[in-house]
Amino acid sequence: MHSADHGVAHLTVYWVAASVACLTCLPPVNGGIKSRTSCSGEVVLGACVPVAVADAYCEAGQTHSAGQGAFAHMGPEGCVFRECPSGEHLDIVTGSCDSARGSCDEGRTKVLSHGLVVCLPNESLCPRGTIDAYAADGARTDGGQTQICSRPVKCPLGSIATPHGCVRLVTAQSDEPLHPRIDIATWSAEAFGPHGGQGSPDLCRPLYWATSRRAQDGHLSVRFRVAIVVPNNDISQVRSSVTGTLAGDGGPAPPGIVDAASRSVASLVETLRAWGGDASTAAIASEVTCTLQSVNEASLAPPAPSR
Repeated sequence: MHSADHGVAHLTVYWVAASVACLTCLPPVNGGIKSRTSCSGEVVLGACVPVAVADAYCEAGQTHSAGQGAFAHMGPEGCVFRECPSGEHLDIVTGSCDSARGSCDEGRTKVLSHGLVVCLPNESLCPRGTIDAYAADGARTDGGQTQICSRPVKCPLGSIATPHGCVRLVTAQSDEPLHPRIDIATWSAEAFGPHGGQGSPDLCRPLYWATSRRAQDGHLSVRFRVAIVVPNNDISQVRSSVTGTLAGDGGPAPPGIVDAASRSVASLVETLRAWGGDASTAAIASEVTCTLQSVNEASLAPPAPSR
């Protein structure tokens, strides 16, 4: 386990190596589909994808204006944020690094969002593909906890990591051994979250990055309906749609939130498209809820002394 400061914040963040043996993993797909047992690109959600698709996954499909760079990309072990020089902070919209005045309350981290200094919840600043968690830090005297961004266990190509181990997504069809069948129901549950439950970190966490320019008081819970359609069960033709309502009264969700969720979903679906082959079903829809904590502008006043 080693620490890294990517200029995102002065926050102790640790990457935890996925060293636990995956005893429940099934072997990679074989029986003629040898091209799917190795990958010359990047493996994301069980699929071998081009580097450009992997980088878009890391940024959750955010778009950049001319001259703006990427704030995240696919590294050797997974998604990472761009590193900034000491004393500078990452702009999670433009991808640039700059100084940032102000301070944030405990549990929040100072970042730039199109030049505006904002305070985001610490858990929103784990790279995509990681799981945010907290662990006691013996080096701290205040009894607090240190954020940990852990990476899930690496699964064989054709399988996806779940809380219960690796689950195989791809099977060979007996009549067409070179034409795989993809279990999109399992893929959807892991990529977006279980139907009726909380949205996955891969879906919900990027909403902070895309909407952080607006201060938001209090929690915001949005229920999303994510639909996937696969014409003729052909994975290469997969498309998605997203609608959103407020989880409390069912009113319309802020358009910016729905747009960000649509981009987040689209970047996930592109990794599914990379498989080709047939889908296990021609359509599937899931309803999941993303709960966002408040987003505040950084205070220019000095932080209150801790007690």
